[in-house]
Amino acid sequence: MKKFFRNEVLETSLYHVDAQPGIRLNQNESPWDVPLDLKVAITERLIKIDWNRYPTKDDTTPIYEKLAEGLGISTDQLVLSNGANTIIQAIINLSPVGSKIVLLDPSCGFYEHQAMLHGNKIIKVPLSEEFELLTEKTLATIKKERPTLVLIGNPNSPTGTLFDKKSLHRIIQTSPCPVVIDESYFYFTAETVLEWLSEFDNLIILRSLSKAMSLAGIRFGFAISQAHNCQLLEKFLAPNRLSRITCAIVDEVFKSHHYVYENAETLVVERGRMFSKMQTIEGVRVFPSEANFLLFRMDKAHEVARLLQNDGFLIRNVDNQTSLINCLRVTIGSPEQNDAFLLTLKKVKNEVKDL
Repeated sequence: MKKFFRNEVLETSLYHVDAQPGIRLNQNESPWDVPLDLKVAITERLIKIDWNRYPTKDDTTPIYEKLAEGLGISTDQLVLSNGANTIIQAIINLSPVGSKIVLLDPSCGFYEHQAMLHGNKIIKVPLSEEFELLTEKTLATIKKERPTLVLIGNPNSPTGTLFDKKSLHRIIQTSPCPVVIDESYFYFTAETVLEWLSEFDNLIILRSLSKAMSLAGIRFGFAISQAHNCQLLEKFLAPNRLSRITCAIVDEVFKSHHYVYENAETLVVERGRMFSKMQTIEGVRVFPSEANFLLFRMDKAHEVARLLQNDGFLIRNVDNQTSLINCLRVTIGSPEQNDAFLLTLKKVKNEVKDL
């Protein structure tokens, strides 16, 4: 069977995160579920839906309209899908096979994984030692390489860095190709490039409801761009990709989403507290973040992650990227989870010394 598949597919490893038992601080999920009263209202609505029928515009139109109104754009400037990742796949599929894609280093591993599967040539632009954007180097690389796509997370994952808006403006303005600004962590910073939508024909913005809205289990994300770009993206996305159940849940959440801002505010406060506490742990270097996670570096990171897992804490080992040697990423959890993690991290640090 292998002879029927492209080499890129055969040579690229699976992209997955192990779902193992423990306190999950490894996937940047919200530590809190959707409020119970809202889940009850959603359940009552789901009972009334015909599950034997495919979704129609009656299911998706209310979501398009609510999003467009909230964002101050038209509905034809939106693309909805079952997770932002599927839109990333579609955007990469728009680029010619074998063409160049510019990524920051480090950046979200899913970008590189999908570009490799598509057979693109990946051009990496390193960030500074503090994981800040090297604007002139990025601009020079784009000018030299003439890519067909530039992908930037803002805030960036897995570093949590929020990049300078003037620099992003110059990159979008200079690029001869689509520039994707992935704002999946928007709710933790409120920083956006949305106001540039009418200025740039090549701008595509991504958003997700998985993080702050506690909807990771629902799978819903969307893209914002000029209408003709959205029409092109639709060609690469499956019809009926949003189930009637997903549409009903998202629509109800949009009607009563006060909890989103309360939870996001709590996580931002917890992020600051965690950052301060981790700074006091000898041998741990923690980096500033504008997302719902913290990146930190310490010796023997593999062993640290293993021992934390033995004690019931799942975090993300990201030192498979050369720019992230001995780096780990921890999701900001509830105050109780964070306190327990800090105590366990101190214990594990002492245990690692003896290995």
